[in-house]
Amino acid sequence: MDDAHLMNAVSYVELNLVAARLVDMAYEWRWSSARSPLAGRSVADDPLTDVGALGAHVRNRRQMLRHGLAAGDLGSDGELVVKEIEA
Repeated sequence: MDDAHLMNAVSYVELNLVAARLVDMAYEWRWSSARSPLAGRSVADDPLTDVGALGAHVRNRRQMLRHGLAAGDLGSDGELVVKEIEA
């Protein structure tokens, strides 16, 4: 599996919970793999997520979870870019 396929699969799995309206944000789901990368470390009940491996593919994980995989490439100023796009 190449990097693009991996991140598309991760994004689909994490954002599917939001699309199904089970939660408002992916990290709210108790078993979500989104919580560890956002914390920057493995959280207590998520021993499987490889934070380093996922972090190497997405610069801005929080933006990816809010606005999709393409937004994950936005740097720290990504919030401003997203606000301009949504305006």
